[in-house]
Amino acid sequence: MRWKDGYSTHVESYLIVRKARYPLAKTNGETLTLDVDCELGPNTTASLIVAVDGVPWTQTVVLPDSVALGERKVRYRVEAPF
Repeated sequence: MRWKDGYSTHVESYLIVRKARYPLAKTNGETLTLDVDCELGPNTTASLIVAVDGVPWTQTVVLPDSVALGERKVRYRVEAPF
């Protein structure tokens, strides 16, 4: 997005599960939408990273439901808010 002053904010979000990185299409305080197909078991612990202009913000989250191939939207809960 380009603003009147010419500044454009770059936002990137993704999950890290073990050593795999899964990009996100969007997220809010309760759900996230994966940008790729993957399979994850129930109660998977992950790092949710949102980077704004290259500055990351990380939370440890748990996905209470499994994710099957073809599913993109999943609920999460915050385990550690830092």
